[in-house]
Order: sequence, then structure tokens, then C-alpha cells
Amino acid sequence: MRTTADRALPVELQDVMIRDADDLAPAFEQVTLHAGHAVFATHADRLARLVH
Repeated sequence: MRTTADRALPVELQDVMIRDADDLAPAFEQVTLHAGHAVFATHADRLARLVH
């Protein structure tokens, strides 16, 4: 998951982490949310729908 308003992890670093995870387990779907680092707290309902 990429969060575009994250000030703790820049999107570029998130992309590196996503790429590394894909190298290990390429079955993940990538999703981008306009949310900050604490997406689980600020967008809990939407996050729950995405991971369910």
C-alpha cells in the first residue's frame, strides 16, 4: 500500500519497499491511498475493505 500524504515514509521509499516485497512474494496487489502514515487510524473503514 502506498500512502501519498505520508510524511514519515516518502512515496519514493514506499516504492522501494513495495518493489522489494514483490521480489519476495509477487502475489500482492498494489493500492494507493491519499492518506498519511497512520492510515489504519485515519481511514480504518476503507483500509478494512481493501484488505478483506
